[in-house]
Amino acid sequence: MLLPTLAHDLFSAWGFFVRGTAIARARGLVPRATAYAVSFGPVVSIALIQKWQPSWLAISGNQVRNSLGATLALFGSLLVLWSLWQLRHSFSVEPQARQLVTTGPYRLARHPIYTSYLLQDAGFWLVHPSLPIALLFLSWFCLLLLRVRYEEAILTSAFPEYLRYRREVGRFGPKLFQHALATRRPGVRLEVTPPPAETAIDREQGREQHVA
Repeated sequence: MLLPTLAHDLFSAWGFFVRGTAIARARGLVPRATAYAVSFGPVVSIALIQKWQPSWLAISGNQVRNSLGATLALFGSLLVLWSLWQLRHSFSVEPQARQLVTTGPYRLARHPIYTSYLLQDAGFWLVHPSLPIALLFLSWFCLLLLRVRYEEAILTSAFPEYLRYRREVGRFGPKLFQHALATRRPGVRLEVTPPPAETAIDREQGREQHVA
């Protein structure tokens, strides 16, 4: 796991050098503080727990559980590398807008980097299944949702087409149910228009024609 972590750090650092100029950014302290808390909070928290409460990081004795956790963490690490590469010209920690990226993993999820974090956290908890770790990741997830809200507000203001992208692509993964409905063959509807009601004038004209 050391190699994917090192690659993640290198890709993130590279993004700061090749990214473009921000055309919109969030104002205020709270959006920026939320972004940094989501990015670095879990790492700092795990380091503190390892020092002060190492028992919370006890490894599960279930080998199947550990293997599943390691697989999820590895898959999340590979996904984040792919996502960072695709986002390299628009990368930022704080909520900012540069270029709207909708290709690569962004065709499947609006925030694939966060999806990779969720996979990594789930894998970590499977290997270290303690209640404090679960509560830590739950708190982090609440902050993540707040961060997504700030980011999407900026992207919506900078790119009008983001509204359509948001409707078509899920937050952390494909909108499978919506896509299934969209690809269904529409049924045929037959609408029968009732004949117009006969008026008194029509009846009178009909009698005149009959007499004639």
